[in-house]
Amino acid sequence: MVLGIVLVFLLASLQAPLIICAETDTVKQYFPLIDQTEDDTSIRFTPAPTQQDNNRQQKKKKETLQDVIVTQRRIENIYIVGNMNISDEAIFQRVPYQQGEIFTPNKTTDLIKSVYTFGNLPYNIGYFKYVNVSAHYVEIDKVDLYVYVQEKYPLEEVVMTGDKHLTSKELNKKIDFSEIPVVDEEDVKQYVNIIKKVYQEKNYHQAQVTGHLQVQENKATMYINIKEGRQSVVKRVFFKGNHTFSDKKLRSIIFTREDWLLSFLDKAGTYQPEAIESDKHTLEHFYQSNGFLNAKVINTDVCLDEKTHQFFISFEIDEGDLYTISKVHAPGNYLYTQEELLTRIPVRCGQVYSKERIREVIEVLRLLWGEHGYIYADIAPSIQPNDDAKTVEITFYSELGPEVYLRRINILGNQKTHDRVIRRNITLCEGELLTTKKMDETKERVELLGYFNPRDGVNWKMNRIDKNTVDLDLLVKEEKTGKIYGQLGFGGNPTDIQSPADSLSFGAVVTDTNLLGLGIHFNVSGNISKEQKTFAINITEPWLFDRPIHAAFDVVYKRSDYEDFKFTQENVKENFGSGSIAFGFLSDYFCDTKFVIHLGIDDIRYNPDPRPKRDLADFSGKDISEFERVLSKRFTSGTFAWVSGYASQDLRNHPIHPSRGYQWAANGRVGIPGTSAKVGFFKCDFDFSWYTPLIGERDLVFCFHSHAGFIYVFNRRLIPYRELYHIGGPASVRGFLFGEIGPSFKRETSIGGKNAFWLNAELIFPINSTFTMKGAVFYDGGAGWNTPFSDQISKENLKRNSFSYRHSVGFGIRLLHPTPIKLDWGFKLDRKKGERASEAHLTMYHNF
Repeated sequence: MVLGIVLVFLLASLQAPLIICAETDTVKQYFPLIDQTEDDTSIRFTPAPTQQDNNRQQKKKKETLQDVIVTQRRIENIYIVGNMNISDEAIFQRVPYQQGEIFTPNKTTDLIKSVYTFGNLPYNIGYFKYVNVSAHYVEIDKVDLYVYVQEKYPLEEVVMTGDKHLTSKELNKKIDFSEIPVVDEEDVKQYVNIIKKVYQEKNYHQAQVTGHLQVQENKATMYINIKEGRQSVVKRVFFKGNHTFSDKKLRSIIFTREDWLLSFLDKAGTYQPEAIESDKHTLEHFYQSNGFLNAKVINTDVCLDEKTHQFFISFEIDEGDLYTISKVHAPGNYLYTQEELLTRIPVRCGQVYSKERIREVIEVLRLLWGEHGYIYADIAPSIQPNDDAKTVEITFYSELGPEVYLRRINILGNQKTHDRVIRRNITLCEGELLTTKKMDETKERVELLGYFNPRDGVNWKMNRIDKNTVDLDLLVKEEKTGKIYGQLGFGGNPTDIQSPADSLSFGAVVTDTNLLGLGIHFNVSGNISKEQKTFAINITEPWLFDRPIHAAFDVVYKRSDYEDFKFTQENVKENFGSGSIAFGFLSDYFCDTKFVIHLGIDDIRYNPDPRPKRDLADFSGKDISEFERVLSKRFTSGTFAWVSGYASQDLRNHPIHPSRGYQWAANGRVGIPGTSAKVGFFKCDFDFSWYTPLIGERDLVFCFHSHAGFIYVFNRRLIPYRELYHIGGPASVRGFLFGEIGPSFKRETSIGGKNAFWLNAELIFPINSTFTMKGAVFYDGGAGWNTPFSDQISKENLKRNSFSYRHSVGFGIRLLHPTPIKLDWGFKLDRKKGERASEAHLTMYHNF
């Protein structure tokens, strides 16, 4: 038997060299982008023996049987055959064999894979059409290794015709031909399919795309011809067999939506074949989560109207019977008894059966066991239906498994943000018992940075090392933290309550909340309007020296023209400059409360405009004289220092898209008299915001915001005009102008108050699933009262000095794409004579 095997081996070796060849299927296994074709026989290519090969074979025939039988052969030479543009040296770097080493056939798979992917080109393509490997016997213990390659054609040009509704930007999101240096016919087929999918996403489902190559002088031009056809959208979605839930309700839960007026914003009406199957499971899950244990979608029908080119989609539903829960069991253990577990889970006897609620119970129990280190606890629900009584009995079995300890934390996906910026927000310690509570705390802290995608930008991945040890991968998806605001607005400044601007304004802002990936906040802004010109710089380091020490530097310059002052002989112009530094810290003892001290200097200069006012004759000299006395108290040039203490806490779940949690801030500011100012005041402000989801996690969010403040003037000293409260505008009560709520001179000019409060209540909802468009409905209200030195103004001229609550309602839109726009339109609920019924506030900016 053994002798027979040896003779067969000898005959085979005398007849032909040992051939190890890359078959098409082997290549496809690693490179799924390349499709199998029936005529792809060239990949099985084995070159004809050369004269040198024939001489070697003749020599082998003379060898004895004992000489041939060897267990190891060494590589004498490695040859690269077929390459024209890629050098031998470049390919040799991909060959895992070296001259002189022992030949092992199992390495050929790695060789083929490595050479085939030469160049690391996008879309899983390579420079070579195929790769073959052959090993030829040279001596009794030596082989020559041949690597046969056939290169693809260099891509010289792409000519595309018929692409009337396809922009280069849309195409480059899927395939960028500028990144593709080589091509063959098989690649063209892949690119054609990609372009077809792009057209399908644009609702051109009948688009015909063909492509071919034209080769001249070993260079290829790729021609792609497109016949777009007519656009097809989902016009109607029907449901059959739904007796319990209305069509409107079912349409609201599926992905496929009907075309409507604003479909260009949320892509409603788009037909995606793969989404139909997903919608089928969504409907079944919805019914099974509302008591219908055996509900099924028994048929889906997609009809394309040949005349209108519109899709009509219908789902046929078999609801089945409604089941209720008769008994619930949750066997306990040494940590919790069954009675304790039943009080923690959201399933009770008498409730309708719910597949979603069972999933919630599994998640609750996993988190519960995870708090004690049993991360891999297995929860197995047992559902026993009683078809006669239409009830189910549910038992939740928990298999805890071993306690798990953390070995190492890896951070993946952060291209810009430095590891240490993320790690200083991680509450887990390597080597300690791993708990779900600390994992969730870390996830929330990292999300709160605002550097990552709000939807799924921060996630954990566990890699089990052994039964008691795991490694954690923190997977992050970064978002652009830098912004360039090309700003256009009207109706006031949405972030500055002291701004008197109420006309059209232009501005530019360059800001980054994660400068150079170091977590540094940087902001440079400029704004110009009829009433005000501003320039500001802010640099904030929240972790100075990698410790929770807050440090900031601010410079502000503002030039304000108070042209709406109607009772002065000259227009008032204010030049305001300020510089400040801040230091603070984040206290773990007070639940991450931030404490900050600001030190600054303000310089205020008032330069009257010598141009006379045209409408001055409309007012009496007595009124003008009295108002100018008031202004002399408010507008006094000088320089003064100030110090402020600031405490804040931010426990929202996300800084940009919050849906739950709260934040508060308290600020006390003291104006210290300088050498050229008679200023002296104490100002205190308290701000609070609270968020809670009403529907889903972010489908409908309620936000409540309130602000209160007061000012105390020292010893009849002065207080700058801008330090007073001028309530009204987008930064306080929308629907009103700057200072329209609060003390005024003859209801014409705001003179500011020492006391103020306002509140804002909003219902915020996303208009699309990507949060690029949100809507808001709001209610605002507030008041400002008690101006300083009110005893120096006559009663007939001093108006609105007492507490008078004003309020408004309105709606707003926040559009982030393609150009972010924020629009709020407020309507007064208690409109006074001479006031406008509403005010609009608009801000636009652009991300980079």
